[in-house]
Amino acid sequence: DSGSRLDLDRAFIAFNEAEQGGGIYADNAAEISLHSDGPCAGSIAEWCSVLGLNESPLGGGLAVSNGASAVLELTLVARNGPGAGQAGDAPIATVDTAGSLVLKGSVVSSNSPDVGTASGGIVDTGGFVSVDGTTFWNNLGSDHLFWVGGSFAGQSSIFEIGAGAGDLFNVQTAGSWSLDCALIAPGLSLPAGGTNITIGDALLKDPAGIDFHLSAGSPAIDLCPGTVPGLAMDFDLDSRPLGAAPDAGADEYVPPLFADGFESGDTVAWGG
Repeated sequence: DSGSRLDLDRAFIAFNEAEQGGGIYADNAAEISLHSDGPCAGSIAEWCSVLGLNESPLGGGLAVSNGASAVLELTLVARNGPGAGQAGDAPIATVDTAGSLVLKGSVVSSNSPDVGTASGGIVDTGGFVSVDGTTFWNNLGSDHLFWVGGSFAGQSSIFEIGAGAGDLFNVQTAGSWSLDCALIAPGLSLPAGGTNITIGDALLKDPAGIDFHLSAGSPAIDLCPGTVPGLAMDFDLDSRPLGAAPDAGADEYVPPLFADGFESGDTVAWGG
């Protein structure tokens, strides 16, 4: 309905199919928010809100249009696409006609078309996309992670899109973009205009096992000067920053209490 609002805490939106917006379709100035009032954990079963395994040839995870808005905070967006054996565009999301999509403190992982390639993982044909404190990993099968015909603004995020995938941005003539403080995997490139960009491996603990915490020594640690507006906590509800500056991505690294790993039960690391 026009102007309606849906607010979901620790939602699990999965295994859905639609012609547009496999998991979520927001239209006609509607507002939808996915978030969590509790900490996320490394396992998918213990995650906060989940938008995953949804299918649509146009916006596998979600579609936002006609002045509608979607805010995904502390949310795992994973394994969405057009469906088995299907070609489609925007396996993550479509945003158009003054719609807006905001990703905050979230992880976007392993979304891809099943066959062929998509023009973009997120396709924005005339709306607004904002990415803050979010980790992107292994989203394959798209010529670009972001196809920008509207407006894109990002900060304090990690971008790793997998071997053999396309590049990060395809900014159209009518589109605009800005990106400040980002950790980008080697081999990827950006249009001119990004600031505080670092190239390197984020050293995520076990992303294939859905553990997107930072390992010690990650270049994402203390990467972003100042504060990240609207992101006082990470996906574990750890405060930001814990070090000299906020970390890039969805996780704020917490140093171990003991050098030998005692508090985690890591007996391999215990000294004699």
